[in-house]
Amino acid sequence: METFRNGDAIPEAKSPGAWQIAAENAMPAWCYFNNDIANASLGKLYNWYAVNDPRGLAPKGWHIPRDRDWTMLFLYLGFNIDSVLKRELLRNVNVEEKHSENFISLKQPNGFRDSEGAFTQQGAKLNWWWSTTHFDSNKAIIRGIDTSCNETLKMYWDKGVGLFVCCVREIQEQ
Repeated sequence: METFRNGDAIPEAKSPGAWQIAAENAMPAWCYFNNDIANASLGKLYNWYAVNDPRGLAPKGWHIPRDRDWTMLFLYLGFNIDSVLKRELLRNVNVEEKHSENFISLKQPNGFRDSEGAFTQQGAKLNWWWSTTHFDSNKAIIRGIDTSCNETLKMYWDKGVGLFVCCVREIQEQ
């Protein structure tokens, strides 16, 4: 997504300087991994300011997961990533709603952009995604899967880091 739900543009920050300025000023930003459009199939990296912007990064009817949404997904899967989720990640295909009817696909993105603008960990067995859960003035909660040791991970990272996102479908009350 290059725009928020309301149509406002999300600035693309290609240079390390532009990425760092966005982080220092708590401004939304996105980029492709290594600023290479060839990586578009992985999705875009967003800083937390884009993820948590009140204009909405997720499409209508969806939201970026809160930490408790991640906890619910991992409980559903049993925290043991030898589950179907791990097999799907290792095959690099989408995990569609069949695994948890409220989660959109989890591709196998990996790597991130640090708050100074450097890209790192492409090809790693660690997959990280943002949550919208604020930890403190500088950090937010992220969730991950380490496919090398079958673990789910929870960390507190700088809000200026660029990570991938997934979306959770809003539950329709009947």
